[in-house]
Amino acid sequence: MLEGCVPWPEDLAARYRASGLWLGLTIFEMVERTAVRTPDKVAVVCGERRVTYAELVLSAARLATAFHAQGLRALDRVVVQLPNGLDFVFIYLTLTRIGAIPVMALRAHRHAEVEHFINASGAVAYVVADIVGNFDYRDMAAEMQAKFPALRSVIVAGEPRARQIALRALLDASASASASAAPGTSAAPIPRPNPGDVATML
Repeated sequence: MLEGCVPWPEDLAARYRASGLWLGLTIFEMVERTAVRTPDKVAVVCGERRVTYAELVLSAARLATAFHAQGLRALDRVVVQLPNGLDFVFIYLTLTRIGAIPVMALRAHRHAEVEHFINASGAVAYVVADIVGNFDYRDMAAEMQAKFPALRSVIVAGEPRARQIALRALLDASASASASAAPGTSAAPIPRPNPGDVATML
């Protein structure tokens, strides 16, 4: 349980479970269940790109392995500041697989808002685009790294600066590791998150 979070009253939670409203599934597991039922159904449309449920779940599961290897764990807070698009969908679903908590930032947010999000949430990672419009998020992220020593990782959708990590490199590395793994071997398993924990901070 996240420190400072007030859980649902147990009697109310028990009623929701008994009535079938709460299924005890994480967000990732809900999407994964759809992928099992309809793997070839389109889950995300982004311009000309179409991503099926099977592709979405596989990519998020692989990326979760890479994020886990970077040290992200359940209940870690991660500020996510990305435009709407595939990267956002992959990142969000990946974090829910680990049980890390996305802290949502809008594209228009700048230093004052992002500083507050990192400070108030205790974020250990920050995910940004490189440049959107005429604003370079990497420069702001570098300032946040200098100001907040607990911010261990900055992940960039695009070209990273020094001390920042390219999202594409993590995706490629996780796909390569999965393809080259010997039968019966795998990275350390990612524990299943508690479906009752906080999933998102807005």
